[in-house]
Amino acid sequence: MNSSSAIPREGLKRLYNHLVVNLVIAFGGEASMLLLGRIGRGNVAAVIFFAGAVGATLNTYYRLSKLAAIPASELNLDPIDEKLMSLQMYVSTLVGGILAILMYGLCFSGLVEGALFPKFKSAAEQAEYENLQVFLGQLRPATTVDAAKAVIWSFISGFSERLIPNLLDRFVARATSER
Repeated sequence: MNSSSAIPREGLKRLYNHLVVNLVIAFGGEASMLLLGRIGRGNVAAVIFFAGAVGATLNTYYRLSKLAAIPASELNLDPIDEKLMSLQMYVSTLVGGILAILMYGLCFSGLVEGALFPKFKSAAEQAEYENLQVFLGQLRPATTVDAAKAVIWSFISGFSERLIPNLLDRFVARATSER
């Protein structure tokens, strides 16, 4: 590949600009939810989602910093790669939030449990299922420590993009072998 088609350092700077936008979205969303929680208007599901988005964004930062460490003469990505990488940053943030919600559901359902994972109010304390919005709005950790565990696991779920898919693969393998 000739040097005219390689991403110059300006292309790397553009990728960092996309990363800053991602950080503003993820951290801003998380901060907004936490502030709304202080006045009683917070939404647990949104806090969980944005914690996963923050984890995914920080993972993207670490990956981008590895790319920045490559000498300019060896950085041979074409402009299409740059566009795909910038799009991937936004998709990763969204997927990190979704994976965090899935982790929250796995913990609530009891499919993932133990001292490291959050516990929730007993099912008897939860209202009957009405719709998804009401369900997610009423789904609450049992204690403050459990809420902290939920946020931490949400962050980890977003940061470690293979954690939830690996757990789901194990559940599928176990379900398949039990047939």
